[in-house]
Amino acid sequence: MFLSQIDEDEEEHGLFVAPHIADFSSLKGGASRHLLANGTQRRLAIKIKCSNNALYRVSPVYYVLEPGESQRILVVRDPGKPAVDKMIILYKATNCKNAYSAFHSEDGEEVKKSLIVLIAKEPPKLATLDEFSIDPSPVQVEEPLAKPGNETPSPPGHLRGRKVNHRARSVPLRGRQKKPLPERH
Repeated sequence: MFLSQIDEDEEEHGLFVAPHIADFSSLKGGASRHLLANGTQRRLAIKIKCSNNALYRVSPVYYVLEPGESQRILVVRDPGKPAVDKMIILYKATNCKNAYSAFHSEDGEEVKKSLIVLIAKEPPKLATLDEFSIDPSPVQVEEPLAKPGNETPSPPGHLRGRKVNHRARSVPLRGRQKKPLPERH
């Protein structure tokens, strides 16, 4: 890789943003966190704008990122109509310590943009009983295994008359005989 390609790549990816998409419920609203990282060798001033300030809030709006630093931002959406909106992240290299003054001064630095797509959609509709065709005929119930007054059900026919060990299930050994246990004294 050539050094000129590395420099171009650094300029193209000065600000790393992850994730680029935020999903919200239009009925409940919600919150989404995003990470911004400065991948350049210069201080970056950042300003965040939103296409719908009535439904979205972002924190922080202005801040400065030193080289190699990262910052989490929180996007909160209030309940409202389903829509696709956008959050624009404006950033530029600066020597200012205050991001607000960096964007309101004429220092000749180019302002670059990054985008986060904000998607608010309705949750999936749950099916109702009216949408299903239900057969109103009565359901035939099988005869219960237990007889009235008897708490335990009777075993199936092939097991009747056998002694059942309720503590442990044992399977008879075929072809081998059990060794007698030693007597206790």
